[in-house]
Amino acid sequence: MHFKNDHHLRRGRLAHRGGSHLKSKIADGCAVMAAWQQIGGLLTTLSARTEIAPAAALAVWNVESGNFPFLKGKPVLRLECHKLWEEWGHTDPEHFDAHFQFGGHADIAGLGWTNHRFRQRDGEWRNLHGSQQVEYEAFALARRLAGVEVACRASSFGGPQVMGFNHAKLGYSDAVSLYRAFGKSLRAQVLGFFDFCRSENLFPALKARDWHAFARVYNGPSRTDSYAEKINDAFILAEAIVASDQAALAAAEEKLAFDHQGFAAFFATLAIKNFSAREFLFRGRENSAPSSAAYGLNRFPPRELWPNIASVAKAADLFRSEIGAPVTLRSIYRAAAYNAAIGGVPQSRHMAFAAIDLQVKNGSAPAEWLDLMRRIRAQGAFTGAIGLHADALHIDAREENVDL
Repeated sequence: MHFKNDHHLRRGRLAHRGGSHLKSKIADGCAVMAAWQQIGGLLTTLSARTEIAPAAALAVWNVESGNFPFLKGKPVLRLECHKLWEEWGHTDPEHFDAHFQFGGHADIAGLGWTNHRFRQRDGEWRNLHGSQQVEYEAFALARRLAGVEVACRASSFGGPQVMGFNHAKLGYSDAVSLYRAFGKSLRAQVLGFFDFCRSENLFPALKARDWHAFARVYNGPSRTDSYAEKINDAFILAEAIVASDQAALAAAEEKLAFDHQGFAAFFATLAIKNFSAREFLFRGRENSAPSSAAYGLNRFPPRELWPNIASVAKAADLFRSEIGAPVTLRSIYRAAAYNAAIGGVPQSRHMAFAAIDLQVKNGSAPAEWLDLMRRIRAQGAFTGAIGLHADALHIDAREENVDL
């Protein structure tokens, strides 16, 4: 039986019992606290049945919902243009291409889940994601062109952001039914999340707090590391909030504190075309893996080190343009404790925010990456070291050119 059909879960307490004395200084902390107050009662009940810590489910909720509030009749929505193409566009490319864009299609740069845009008739192309008003405008356009079921199948809904085409896994007859149920109540969204996770055998990953295993299925293999990092950050906050521990919450917020807007402004001055600022803030796979000795030891780069990344960031950008394939940044900044825990060399340039380890996702050999980066360095893009790890290309900025 699906959780959504369980009589006791359908009628039991939804909200957290009692108020909260906690105070948060950051937006994510406030969002997690608000969600806990709204759905904490049901998460606690489900925890007793599934042995999944409420903080684990709350962390995923925080990441997936984007901190957007619940509005009755309008669940948090994300229209996925590449899924709309799969569901309908490929059968009517003329109308699709007149109104929707996504990466990797019709000469649009990027991967399928990036660069989503839409327009009404012959109007200006507009970025799709970031505003629920814009999402619903694009959703209405998709409904008009392709029909409501197709538009729902190509969209993700609610706090857990479950795709409409997964409706049967949640016990709904079609995507429209899922959309309408999620629009009626947060309860339906919470139970839908647990139904989906059970159908995908994700309970073991949530119990073990193996965010990488969870994100590999829930968010897709290409986005595993970035989502695992986001979920881990949210879990640190959620654990303190569920425990109602102000000291732990303050410590979590201090650990996660960073001037993201300031870094984005600095990053914009570099004119990088192929990477986002967030990609240069990835703190390493081991930092968000609770089973690792390096878990939680990395930090964001201190402001005074930001300029050190400039030349190698530009070199990586040129490399990405030349190789014409997805490139993943595997290691950038390392705090000293994290560097030691993962076996980095004592004087690693990563600790100065002056090094990058990267991988190419096109099946090419690392030797090819090495040759291309050497040509880029020879053209004067940067001065520093180039070397190969087992599965990654290393570059760093230093006073002279070195081959490692």
